[in-house]
Amino acid sequence: MTVTAFTLGSYGDVAPFVVLGRELLARGYDYRIATYEAFRARVEGAGITFIRISGDSEEMVSLLLSDSENGAGEGMNGIQYLLNKYPQMYEEFYRACADSDLVIYMQFGSPAYHFAEKFGIPAIRTYVFPFELTNRYCSLSDSMKRNSLVCGFKNFMCRTLMANAAYSVMNDWRRRLGLKPNGRLHDYTRLRGEKMLTLYQYDAILAPPDPKWADCVCLTGNWTDPPQDKDFEGRDRLEAFLSAGEAPVYAGFGSMNYKDLLSLYAMVLETVLEKTEKRIVVPEICRGLLEECFPSFLDRVALVGFVPFDYLFPRVCAAIHHGGNGTTHAALRCGVPQLIMAFGADQMFWGGQSYYLGTGPEPVNVKKNMTKEQTEKQILALLSRQAYADNAIKYSRLVSTDGARRAADIIAKRYPPAGKGIKE
Repeated sequence: MTVTAFTLGSYGDVAPFVVLGRELLARGYDYRIATYEAFRARVEGAGITFIRISGDSEEMVSLLLSDSENGAGEGMNGIQYLLNKYPQMYEEFYRACADSDLVIYMQFGSPAYHFAEKFGIPAIRTYVFPFELTNRYCSLSDSMKRNSLVCGFKNFMCRTLMANAAYSVMNDWRRRLGLKPNGRLHDYTRLRGEKMLTLYQYDAILAPPDPKWADCVCLTGNWTDPPQDKDFEGRDRLEAFLSAGEAPVYAGFGSMNYKDLLSLYAMVLETVLEKTEKRIVVPEICRGLLEECFPSFLDRVALVGFVPFDYLFPRVCAAIHHGGNGTTHAALRCGVPQLIMAFGADQMFWGGQSYYLGTGPEPVNVKKNMTKEQTEKQILALLSRQAYADNAIKYSRLVSTDGARRAADIIAKRYPPAGKGIKE
């Protein structure tokens, strides 16, 4: 059976599909990943077939998250803009789906839904945040309220707005495919009238499922590799730093190419270095900032490039990050208290869930009335309250570590690899 996974976004969006791919390849599937050219080496290096989709990861992240105001209108216009800028995506999705027996897509790979309908093949939805209707929480709203009708209404509105983000372009594509246009309230949890399998790449510890959800909605846990002794550039230097003193703080904001990113790092560094005795690990992009603004603290700072979290996080005392699904789960698995400084989308939600678990302070919304005083207060709370560290250790023993295997088992049960050519 040929399975094609569509994932458009940052490195953190693509990496889980590489991990899933290894599991499916081991079970006998022909597995391919359709994504941006920037990730070709990562995909092919794992022995997985790469299919190119036009576009640019940094452009997408900046337009829809890092440098956007995260309003519904801006997000919808951004998606529409990208689809119009790269019209060749229609042919690329068409070719990738035409010879597939099953497609899997994440949020921004959802155009695959229409091609799956055209070719009569099954499709699996997968998300890194809750996207089902529920009153328990709303993952795309920064409201801290839970278990309320307000959450239920916001969930409905968020899902409706997301479904309409590319409404006109998708209906143009449907006409080209010979399909009837979908209405604005079309239910994208169903394909050809049947409920679709939905796999959520997060742990129930962080966001328990609603008992009302259908049986085809499955929480697998985070799709990540088991801990491995991987080599990486600068490992010896980092190892020497980690071994030379107490566990440092980690601060990093992943793929967020935010216009004021260095100012954000400056606030974090000033608090940690000048208000505490802690050491800190930050990305290499902070080198110039450190040399110019913090020259007397260089011995307390380690600069790093790519570092596997399963190597670093067990050796830090706290993590300050953007609240991506993968980073949030990595900190939880390693028993590390965390402060989430969110840029938008589901990041505030994960910050709120971490806060409610007691594994860190209330999250900071970088784009919504953030102040230096607020940021300093939350960082100092993260580093001084023992309860955060204790809770992080407690939940690290409960969080799952085999999400990709669980997901592959669910897929294999419903769509066995021997079922080549199966159509729904």
